[in-house]
Amino acid sequence: MASWLSNSVRFLCAATLMAGLASRNCLAQQDIDMTQTESGLVTRLADVDAFEETVLKSWSIWIVVFTSTSTDPVKSRGIDRGKCDEMVSQLTNAAVELNKMNVQVGLADVDDLSQIASEFNVRKRMLPVALLFKTRARDGDKLKSDLFANPSELKTVVEEHLVDNPRDDAGYHRKITLTLGSGEL
Repeated sequence: MASWLSNSVRFLCAATLMAGLASRNCLAQQDIDMTQTESGLVTRLADVDAFEETVLKSWSIWIVVFTSTSTDPVKSRGIDRGKCDEMVSQLTNAAVELNKMNVQVGLADVDDLSQIASEFNVRKRMLPVALLFKTRARDGDKLKSDLFANPSELKTVVEEHLVDNPRDDAGYHRKITLTLGSGEL
């Protein structure tokens, strides 16, 4: 169970899977933040600044999964490690489907982003928690964690959440933004 609980978080490597170069359980270890450009990749959000810049200030729709990588028995008290491990293992397959509709997927550790977790009412005893950021406001819609086991069902639920979001020239959803007078904020 501690396979992804090393000093860095490991991600399922969808690009390798899609190229047929590895088995379904191929893991790609990432020690740094990734810039997400390829289908199926999950962006690790390492700190509050990365979350602010990458998720909240972006025009892209984001789903961020909060989990914990701590092996400290005190810090990980009350965390359902099995659910966290299961959701992380399902993230890449979900990201492949979500990236097709230009929805980005991020993974955040509650200890690294404790201020953000607190702001969005993410508690360790509730982990894993997935939030959909569909507006430029500081607001996230909670998604059921069991949806990640079925990426097509997750995609359908996300599409329902995005029904009021504007689309860009390519037909992808954009975040809703507050408009005052004649300009956007």
